[in-house]
Amino acid sequence: MKLHSYFVAALRIFILIVSCILLGLIIVIPLWKWASLSPTTYTNAILVLLSLICIYTLFKIYKRQGAKKFFRRLVKFFIIIAGIYFCFFFILKGKRLIGIFTFIISIILCTLLFKGSKEE
Repeated sequence: MKLHSYFVAALRIFILIVSCILLGLIIVIPLWKWASLSPTTYTNAILVLLSLICIYTLFKIYKRQGAKKFFRRLVKFFIIIAGIYFCFFFILKGKRLIGIFTFIISIILCTLLFKGSKEE
């Protein structure tokens, strides 16, 4: 009986692996062909899809948290993202000191703008 249960377990694992591979190929191959044949339409479609997902997620968070808390967090997020972006931008341009100061200033700006807020 033990040998039979090991065989069934191994067969299930094999079937799971094969089904994952086949499902992946069924999804990936048409997308790959589409991206190869028409890269601009593929890129635009993916960007639209990602934008819709972001908008839906932001709307759900807005409804759950309320307007004031949502916009405070959104502004804080954009300040941090801009600080990171310009930090990397200046570092890659060879201006390391300006890049580091940009990041530090964005952190200080967030701290000063939202100091004492009862957000969390």
